[in-house]
Amino acid sequence: MINAGGKMQDPIAFYFDFVSPYALPGLIALERVCAMHGRTVEMHPMLLDEGAKAMGLPLLVDTPLKGDYMVMDAPRVYAYHGVPFKPALERFTTSSLVPQRLFCWMLRQDRQRAERVARAMLVANWSEGTDVTLPENALPLVAAAGFDGEAARAALDDPAVAADLDGRVKAVIERGVFGSPTFFVDGEMFWGSDRTHVIDRWLETGGW
Repeated sequence: MINAGGKMQDPIAFYFDFVSPYALPGLIALERVCAMHGRTVEMHPMLLDEGAKAMGLPLLVDTPLKGDYMVMDAPRVYAYHGVPFKPALERFTTSSLVPQRLFCWMLRQDRQRAERVARAMLVANWSEGTDVTLPENALPLVAAAGFDGEAARAALDDPAVAADLDGRVKAVIERGVFGSPTFFVDGEMFWGSDRTHVIDRWLETGGW
């Protein structure tokens, strides 16, 4: 995207995990902010369990008091953003290796289509009650976007794809990302789906 002064504007980086209940509302809110400011979204994979490990902490959902709060809070966040809330799993604890490996595999071929599939997976997992951490639910979404279904299935067990995801996750942690969703706006880091209004003001004022 090019601004009025002719300067190319970087996309806003969106780091997310498919098993984060806040990823979908965070993405939807960010899309709205980007539309107002003429920016684009660039999606990147992260793994919540690796972020928690780097901090030496349990996953949020497994943390006493905080975990119960998150289960109670998530429906309110979806209602606030006008997004249906129908989670595939009640406690949000399943590994996201299947969709994240598929996402990495797709990114190496076509970023735009990969991001459309990733968004569809988030919608399926959190608004339609379809567990995309299972290959039988994730792979049809990949194939529906025009990717080779058999190649996608093989990618799940491909060491090169696993190494790609591992490398991306390590780079994410080195950048300071620990939770989902996390946003980077022109190098500035914001964490949490409730920070999109701050990003809106940041873009409006040019930072402060």
